[in-house]
Amino acid sequence: MAQHKFLKLAFLSRSFASRLKSPSLEHLVNLHIHRVLASSYSTASEDGRNKAFYNQIMKISCENPRNTKLLVLAGGFVTIVGGYFIYHSKERVGPVQAKRPARRETLVEHKATIGGPFSLINHKGQVGTDRDLRGHWTLIYFGYTSCPDDCPEELQKLANAVNCIQEQTGEKVTSIFITVDPKRDTPAQLQAYLSEFHPRFMGLTGSVDDIRQVAREYRVFYKRVEDEGSDYLVEHSNLVYLMDPDMEFVKFFGKEYDDKRLCLGVIEEMKKLTSTVNITAGNCFQTLKSAATQLQSTNINKEILSQQAPR
Repeated sequence: MAQHKFLKLAFLSRSFASRLKSPSLEHLVNLHIHRVLASSYSTASEDGRNKAFYNQIMKISCENPRNTKLLVLAGGFVTIVGGYFIYHSKERVGPVQAKRPARRETLVEHKATIGGPFSLINHKGQVGTDRDLRGHWTLIYFGYTSCPDDCPEELQKLANAVNCIQEQTGEKVTSIFITVDPKRDTPAQLQAYLSEFHPRFMGLTGSVDDIRQVAREYRVFYKRVEDEGSDYLVEHSNLVYLMDPDMEFVKFFGKEYDDKRLCLGVIEEMKKLTSTVNITAGNCFQTLKSAATQLQSTNINKEILSQQAPR
């Protein structure tokens, strides 16, 4: 729409120049139209060409002084037309650019989350939820009691790491074993199985749908593999999830971490959070201290002024 209006105005400006009965002047007006149009698409320097354009104007003005006033009017008319076109071209582009989000913000906004609320049955036959775990660091592992090799190895590693963390920090990390085989892993089965590894291990089971939901929240893969007879295996992810005292996901540890590396890795994440808390608390203390100092200074000034006031 703006381009159409500009072409109409440009045509009028050319007609105006032709009526001046000066071929040189008409040429300059046309040249100025093209230059204004080009300036809306290019930001390159025009100093050299503008100087030459100015010299041409002065030459025509000196040869025929009568053209000076007409040339000024024509130049002003074309400049107004060019400004109108540039304004509306930017007006069209502006909203499109404003709607384009920064790549970094988009990536952060759509980052996948790990973890979420759940309500299952613990190894004592009681309801166990994510809210029960708040206030302590938690390590979560998904497996099943009939697992032939990976699960026993990971649970033993987890037991050693938990003891190591407590020895070095005094923190009693909560360890959770969530079954991916709820049909066979009853609360009693979980209790008997986990007691062989650590007295503080907590087992969680539930309905097939409940386990599927919590596995989806923690991005855990598992699949039942049929075998001859009544026994079957379950393929599953082999990761240990570290959750902070607010039950927010911090980091996961793969099978390549032995018990010592797992212990040190958890302690390192604990220190990061503690450092952040200390820095925040320190900033708050400094703010309160500055406010108290300022208030004390204000009170002293008021007291001095009250003593100096005439009675």
